Amino acid sequence: MLRSTVSPLLKMGLSLIGIWPGASYGTLCWFFYMTTLVVMQYFQYSYVYEHFDFNNLTKLMDGLGLTLDYTLTILKLISFWFNRRIFADILIAMDDDWKDNRTNLRECVMMNKANLAHRCSNAMISVNALATFLYFIESHVRGYTRSKNGQFRRFPIQVQFPFEVYKTPVYELVGVGLFFHVLKTAIIIAILNALILTLVLHVSGQIDIMCQELKAIPSMIKSSSVSTKSLVVRHQKIISLSKNIESFFSFVALLQFVWNTFVICAIGFMVVIYSYFFAQLGTNDFSKLMDGLSITLDYTLTFLKLLSLWHNRRIFSDILGAMNDDWNNCSTHTCMMMNKANLAHRCSNVMLTLNSLSVIFYFAGNYVSHRTSSMDFREFPIQIQFPFHATDSPIFEFIVLGLFLHVWETAIVIALLNSLILTLSLSTDVEGKSGLLIQSIVPYIAVTLEAFVFCFAGEYLSTKSKSISDAAYETLWYDLSTSECRILLLIIVRSQKRLTITAGKIMDLTLEGFTSVMKASASYMSVLHVMY
Repeated sequence: MLRSTVSPLLKMGLSLIGIWPGASYGTLCWFFYMTTLVVMQYFQYSYVYEHFDFNNLTKLMDGLGLTLDYTLTILKLISFWFNRRIFADILIAMDDDWKDNRTNLRECVMMNKANLAHRCSNAMISVNALATFLYFIESHVRGYTRSKNGQFRRFPIQVQFPFEVYKTPVYELVGVGLFFHVLKTAIIIAILNALILTLVLHVSGQIDIMCQELKAIPSMIKSSSVSTKSLVVRHQKIISLSKNIESFFSFVALLQFVWNTFVICAIGFMVVIYSYFFAQLGTNDFSKLMDGLSITLDYTLTFLKLLSLWHNRRIFSDILGAMNDDWNNCSTHTCMMMNKANLAHRCSNVMLTLNSLSVIFYFAGNYVSHRTSSMDFREFPIQIQFPFHATDSPIFEFIVLGLFLHVWETAIVIALLNSLILTLSLSTDVEGKSGLLIQSIVPYIAVTLEAFVFCFAGEYLSTKSKSISDAAYETLWYDLSTSECRILLLIIVRSQKRLTITAGKIMDLTLEGFTSVMKASASYMSVLHVMY
């Protein structure tokens, strides 16, 4: 059974960096990890200093995004280290709340909040770890395809060492070390972001408990299970815990606002510059771009279609069940149903045949054109690029055969999906349902999530705190004594001031503040793009 809102993964990560109170060798762990971060920052800023040229913004921005993220992590850890006593007080207050869950209501609410906090923490850590894996894998594949003879080498992150590191096995050892260090740092960043969400969820659970007890206070007073004075004490505990959380995260939130504006700006600029459509788009290469773009987008569309259908397969099952019921009850409309079915069958067969013939003619035409033009020049029927040499026999022939079968299968699947919607639209009494699947770039999500989590936590805490006054308003106060009504009035007055998390005591963290960060990042990115 869960007995803590903080997940074991969060506790283990905070212990490894010396932030968790009472952790073994906490000071030594914190100092060692901070030393590795400072050393990494030296190599990163060496690269930034070496390429600090506004005439070449690409290299500057390429190294600046992760460098600023590392700097933000260092400042966060320093702030947490100096405020570790406040963190210890927060954990003690949370532990007291778990010991005070005497009723089933309190235990149920706290268990729900703890489960939600654990799931959110695991999801955030997984996203950051996945972003690191994808970043390093993409960088490795890109570096491999640029030079297969090993002459051109670069590290996945932009660092500059004062010694020669591009020879084997030094290069491989440094690359592995960088991967594990960046992976650990990404996980630590996720842990620090998940911590504020966990603490806010715990406070919201206490607010929910108080609201439920406020609404049921007349019956509880009669049964002597709770008193208005105990509600005042609980309200004071909630306010004190919220103030400690605000003090613990205030400076970190200010850093998060300022730094993430520049980090998102730098990453967004590199997405624009290094994307295929902007980097390769030119008047001389326009035909080559369009040649590979059409079938690439068609594959992407098919991929998204299949994901959407898989996600909504239960709805599809309901649709088939409704269609089967229509056929079972079509005694008076058999002719109409048969006509629609025949039309759907013919349309489906035509669409499948057309797509199959298109693939066959496409591959045959490509084969004939290259055979008549040059026997030495080999090019695949569709525009793809492998990270290995694939134009020698018999590898080339096997790949072409595999591509033909795969494209043919994909074309048939596309025809099946298109004919499916036509078939459903031709059937009677079928309500169209579809799901929307939005996929974003995982690394960009990991960076943007940092700012969003802080703003969401502040907005959520502020909204939850208002529910205390609402619950007090809904209380059957006319069933209470005069002294109890006065205490209830005190709770209402104190709950008028919302609980918030501020960014350096300057501004409240809200979702409106998150949109301001995104707008500022987009503005700076547009300026950099114009300069570029």
